[in-house]
Amino acid sequence: MTATYTYELANFVCRFNQYKLMDMFQEIVLPAFTIEDSWKVKRGHFFFQSVQLVELPNSKEKTLAIIGRFIRDTKLTSTQIYDYENKELIPQKASIQTSPSALFVLILNNHRLIYLKETPHAPTLEMFKETSKTFLRRQTKLYAESLIDDARKDFIKEYGLPDIDITPLNTKESLEDFLKEYKTIHSIKITLKKRNDELQFRDDLIRRAQQKTDSLKSSNTTLFFSNKKEGLDPEQTKEQLAEATEQGNQGILIEGLNSAGDHLKGNNDKFKVTKYISGIDLNNIFLTASALYKSFTKLTQNREIIVPNTEKNVQKKLENINISVKDDERSE
Repeated sequence: MTATYTYELANFVCRFNQYKLMDMFQEIVLPAFTIEDSWKVKRGHFFFQSVQLVELPNSKEKTLAIIGRFIRDTKLTSTQIYDYENKELIPQKASIQTSPSALFVLILNNHRLIYLKETPHAPTLEMFKETSKTFLRRQTKLYAESLIDDARKDFIKEYGLPDIDITPLNTKESLEDFLKEYKTIHSIKITLKKRNDELQFRDDLIRRAQQKTDSLKSSNTTLFFSNKKEGLDPEQTKEQLAEATEQGNQGILIEGLNSAGDHLKGNNDKFKVTKYISGIDLNNIFLTASALYKSFTKLTQNREIIVPNTEKNVQKKLENINISVKDDERSE
């Protein structure tokens, strides 16, 4: 029987002050993912494995991605077990190593992240975000240390340490399904997040708000809509949220009541899109990444998710990156 896996989609934003992911790609971003390193936490380690920079199949433009495996190595501990024969708890200390993992495809053209959990209890997107930030900041410090004194000071002042933000993507359908849980929507809070290069919004309000945010150099911009007496118009709420969230650049918080009168609160994670894929070989990361990208492309072609066009300056940088391909790495 062919196994079926689920995958998530998200917008991956990496900023070095006003500079973006591709501005420091060769110097910091790629080494941060490919270097053999681990992040020690209280109950184990996080690390990347088998990371590659690859070209994905796309006849329209050169499409590059960082692909690899993200592993959480930890130990499960037990202090007692239940004895069914004697119907009692028995003290018993034991531990076992476990290393759940996920596969990721970070598309450099549009900064979209495809994330497939290949095992139960796989590390979450939030764990991926924090690990990425840790490694990127480590690599930034190493790069700064390689510069001479004046250049190092200028670099630190101009670029600083990178910030990472990962926002789950949604489809119109996943948003509508979530909104059905609300009988009354009292308020919507839209927080504008840092972007990579794109500023291609259909929603005029979001576009103008983002432009004002950029011109004012605001670090935090929020739009708030509220009607606690009668509730917000449900159809307009659905339409406005669909446009506001289509590119994964906004944080959303929705509050209201369900049919039982209970308070409901939901954010992007509550209505994120989850898709299924089968017929893949997890032992071959490149072929799996290609299959995931093909599935992702179908979603964009069907307009289930909206992806910005590759910016000209980004495409130019991608064209200048050469990748050596070994046949055995692609067909194993």
